Formats: sequence, C-alpha cells, structure tokens
Amino acid sequence: PGTLTFAEQVRLFYGASLIVGGWGAAWSSLLFAHPTTRGLMWAPELFRTWPLFANLAPVSGMALRHVFVDTQSSTFLQANEADQHVDVAEIDAAIRAIDA
Repeated sequence: PGTLTFAEQVRLFYGASLIVGGWGAAWSSLLFAHPTTRGLMWAPELFRTWPLFANLAPVSGMALRHVFVDTQSSTFLQANEADQHVDVAEIDAAIRAIDA
C-alpha cells in the first residue's frame, strides 16, 4: 500500500474481502474497509499491549484477528526490527476462526 495513492489505498481496502499481513502503518487503511471485509494481522507479542488497529477496526465494521509471534523483544523498536516466524497452520486456523 505504501506505493499507492491515498485514493487507491481506500479502494483497495474497501474492495477487499480478506486482508492478511504483518503489523504496520498500512493497516490504518482498515478505516476504509467494507463492513464485510475480514482481516488477519500478525505482530510481535509485545504489540499485544498496543491494540491500535484492533481499536480502529470497529469504525469500519471490519472483523480483525491477530496472531502474535514471540520475538524475544523488550522494546517496540526491537520488536519492529526482529525476525518474525509465523506458523502457516496458525495463520490458516486464524483466518478460519474469523468466520466462526
């Protein structure tokens, strides 16, 4: 989304049925998601204490789930820069749980 214009980002998020990706500023566009859009974000475990996007999702009505990964980080900067290993089976289960 960082290479798209603002209008293109709005269209992308509004037209998507499912958005999956890592924690980052592009998720702010979830404000423009269609109420039927589902989202799954993975993020460092440390970010569980900063529910920014979870608080924004209800504005659009988007169903948003998280998968948190352990990065052994003690600061947000370290967590942002850390390698993140996401279990594909966990992502699959989390996507299926959105509709449950």
